[in-house]
Amino acid sequence: MKLRIEKVIFGGDGLAKDEGQVVFVPFTLENEIVSAEITSRHKKFSRAHVVEVLEPSPERRPPPCPYFGRCGGCQLQHMSYKEQLRVKETQLKELFPVVLPIVEAPKTLYYRKKISLHHQEGLLGFRGIDNHTFVAVDRCLLFSDKLLKEIPHFKDEGPFLIDNLSIEVSSKAFCQNFPEQSLNLYHYIKSLVEKENPRIITDLYCGVGITSLLSAPLAEKVFGIELSSEAVRLAKLNAQKNGIKNVFFKVQKAENAAIYGDLVLINPPRTGADNAVLQNILRSKTKTIIYTSCNPSTLQRDIKRLEGFTLDSCKPFDMFPQTSHVEVVTVLRR
Repeated sequence: MKLRIEKVIFGGDGLAKDEGQVVFVPFTLENEIVSAEITSRHKKFSRAHVVEVLEPSPERRPPPCPYFGRCGGCQLQHMSYKEQLRVKETQLKELFPVVLPIVEAPKTLYYRKKISLHHQEGLLGFRGIDNHTFVAVDRCLLFSDKLLKEIPHFKDEGPFLIDNLSIEVSSKAFCQNFPEQSLNLYHYIKSLVEKENPRIITDLYCGVGITSLLSAPLAEKVFGIELSSEAVRLAKLNAQKNGIKNVFFKVQKAENAAIYGDLVLINPPRTGADNAVLQNILRSKTKTIIYTSCNPSTLQRDIKRLEGFTLDSCKPFDMFPQTSHVEVVTVLRR
């Protein structure tokens, strides 16, 4: 069948329509005309794969990775980087009324510090695009140009350095995976905190303590809450190493944490914040939330649950070039 791709949706698939029914077609670009074949039919949509690109977009390019289209790690390598940024911004504008220009990545390949590999019959690889098939690889263009068998899957480059702080990180504790772009992200969050002039800050899902420690000079006290005992161990070590004494870290579930002060920082996993966390924030006296998210869909859900708070700004950062993922920093006020 012949299809015209109307837009690229979250997840990276192109969206087309066939006799009114939605058809998802991966590895396509907006306004392309493709010949496609249905691979599965469902009640409200179908899925298809491209047989031939009949009218390619001027933003289409040859993917740099030989595994692209089989490996499930990347979804957008067939797009120019300019188009990747435009697509991500456009998708966010469909969810949020106030979207600032996206911060492009300092580099688009070889940027990841950590990858998750699978092992099968002595080979290393990734899950395929069906999230089931094993795809053996000898390199990943997002991680390193060296052979994967020659290097660890966590590239230990020493402490993370930012604003005269030396931050110890670990493969066993969450930290942002793109050090160069992380600097831009954390500097932006710090600038937001500075504008708020807070007295006390609660930092939920604080990880190894980077945002807590960056915010420490801007407040009287900062309380960092994190479930991972290894992350809290490192956070306390980082505070001690950097001579910061007004930050207090605790191993605790975020949903059980007391919310102190006039500013909440929150950076939950992809699943978003537990509703109990949001209810605790609503019951608190905090007036401002700086919410960092790697999943715009769960971010939108959580903002709706925070009744009484309104979205002041939404700033995207391209932390994951070549993929459909995007990091977003939002400010919410009441």
